[in-house]
Amino acid sequence: MSLSRLVRNVFSNYVWFAISGLTGFFLTPILLHALRPGNYAIYIFSSGVLGIVQLLGLGLISTLVRVVSDLVAREEYAELSRLVSIAFYLLLVLGTIGAITLAIFSHLITRFFGITGSAAAPAYLVVALLSLDLINNPGLALSAYLEGCQDFHLANAIHATTIVLRAVLMVLLLKAGFGLLAIAAVVPLAGALWLVGLLFMARRCSIPFTPRLKEVNLNSLKQQWNFASLAFFENGAARCFYALDTFLAAKMLPLPNLAILAVARR
Repeated sequence: MSLSRLVRNVFSNYVWFAISGLTGFFLTPILLHALRPGNYAIYIFSSGVLGIVQLLGLGLISTLVRVVSDLVAREEYAELSRLVSIAFYLLLVLGTIGAITLAIFSHLITRFFGITGSAAAPAYLVVALLSLDLINNPGLALSAYLEGCQDFHLANAIHATTIVLRAVLMVLLLKAGFGLLAIAAVVPLAGALWLVGLLFMARRCSIPFTPRLKEVNLNSLKQQWNFASLAFFENGAARCFYALDTFLAAKMLPLPNLAILAVARR
């Protein structure tokens, strides 16, 4: 890697972390004030449900970064394209199944934790809306590809742009008088923009890439599934365990207290 690319990647990482932190710092009190503690707690709980499901794929992604880096170093570009295409479409299928499943069981999940919401914004509908973001999970494979190709600055540019656009859109909707359901709908919308942006960057990175469905077959899917299972037990299971405190708090605390806890953790 050239010195200029190294500097660019490191600088972009710091910028991304700064933008992410500042956006959360300023957006949290705005959401809490506009939605009120009860609705804000429902949003945090629903985001936690979505986050748990998304964590299941992070083990695969972290391992995929290492594999991509290795294939790039060996200049095995055909195998690289095949592997990332498989991961892309595998995450698309699993994300779609996950979104449908979570939407179907959203009523049962919220009832189990005693979180009902209001007539204007039922908690199960908030969970169902946020679950649509799982369909954008193929973007994780593209992000891993860019990182494995040492094009962190391209991935970070999309991450930062998306999080700022999502925050701005949320604030504008709140200013216009919209409520919790509109805020929840912003999440999958911003995720779709994030996916499109990563597709654009992948085609223009140092090693251009476009997902190809024809490279996916049954044998390759089985291989990738075994790879994903091992990666999950390596990283995903532990991260899921550490995220369970959100659900314990939701089960034991009233919504206003859950909102306060969520703000304190941020």
